[in-house]
Amino acid sequence: MNVGRYPKSIKIGIVGLLFITGNFWFGNHVFETKFKEYRIFSDALGYYSYLPALFIEKDISVQYGYSLPNGKFINKYNYGVAFFEMPIFLIQYKLAGLFKVKPDSYGIYYARGILLSSSIYLFFGLLMLYTYLKSFFGLYASTVTTSLIYLGTNLFFYATAESGMSHVYSFFCVTGVLYFTEKAIRTNYLSYHSINALFIAFVIVIRPINVPIVVFFLFYDLYSFVDIKRRIVFYFKNIHISLLYVFLSILVFIPQMIYWKMVTGNYLVYSYGYNNESFIYWNSPRFLDVFFGVQCGWLPYTPVMIIALIGLVILIVNRKYNGLAIGLTFLFISYLCASWWCNFSCSFGYRSFVEYYPLLSIPLAWTIKKYIIDRSTIFTVLFTVFVIYVNLKITYFNIFLGWNWCDKEWSWLMYWKALKYIFFNEIIKY
Repeated sequence: MNVGRYPKSIKIGIVGLLFITGNFWFGNHVFETKFKEYRIFSDALGYYSYLPALFIEKDISVQYGYSLPNGKFINKYNYGVAFFEMPIFLIQYKLAGLFKVKPDSYGIYYARGILLSSSIYLFFGLLMLYTYLKSFFGLYASTVTTSLIYLGTNLFFYATAESGMSHVYSFFCVTGVLYFTEKAIRTNYLSYHSINALFIAFVIVIRPINVPIVVFFLFYDLYSFVDIKRRIVFYFKNIHISLLYVFLSILVFIPQMIYWKMVTGNYLVYSYGYNNESFIYWNSPRFLDVFFGVQCGWLPYTPVMIIALIGLVILIVNRKYNGLAIGLTFLFISYLCASWWCNFSCSFGYRSFVEYYPLLSIPLAWTIKKYIIDRSTIFTVLFTVFVIYVNLKITYFNIFLGWNWCDKEWSWLMYWKALKYIFFNEIIKY
């Protein structure tokens, strides 16, 4: 098919359809192969349960959660993910009513809807990311970087095998913040500020730990104290813009506050506190476990991000491409993660960083362009293919052959033996 003569919107539509179909196919393949009697479970259950409670049970308080003294249950997860899952869910719900069937509210029927929803939002997130990177680093670097973010990191795992988790939706919103912060700062249009405010609010309402995204917005395109002073003066002089961010943020949080009021009697609730979950390591953060832990550490399972971190340091030193804003944001989220009571065991890599890949794609794209693309086209292709191959191989092994990193006995020796099996088909003996 010759797509060169079609309008840009048609080309995007074709690419989007192919992408969504491919991502959905692989995720569904996981359902049919790995989970023959699939039910929505774990964190995905908490994020999603607002929808069947509201539209099927007709009672938002009927959700899975922790029991309260008043006899009700509280869902510790916020409604943000359910908000984005709602359009596909409602279509499925109406179709089920039309054909007079009552599928399991937490079974494979609605699980496929979550997978489809995740695939759609991921495509638009990657599209915004590609567009943003292209404006700074050109076609080649933006294409390579966007491909690596999707297929070369654990984002692929959470977009397919565990699409019910929050990370794809957070990824979409963080990319929205990146894309529309640039437009809002450059043009000062109220429409861009409004959209940006909504993205910021939804990033946080999806997962409150994502509050560091505010740091990125506040420090965007600032490289000195003079820049910071100028930005502060701007928002004081344009108080209507500042109030717009406050108003839209409150608007996004109102549904969550109404739910909390219904089940607890209070408008503001720390829902994770009902399970004694908190930042107990705030005075001795476990950075080594977060970044290098063998069980679920970040870099052992997403090594391409080592390049992004090296590039980030260089950008901060040279005051380029928002290195300071990205660095402060990433330092903040790293501290919160390292202070958290658990290390997200049984996750594929350190999953709380997935939503920040849009920000880290900037130093990644800069480093790849400067040190790889500008020096050798052939090496760029080989490098990209190799990184994607390694990640897909590890992901496939993790899903279908059962990586045992959840076990407390999982060690570096087992890790290296698993890699040998992946690449050389050697039998693993523990």
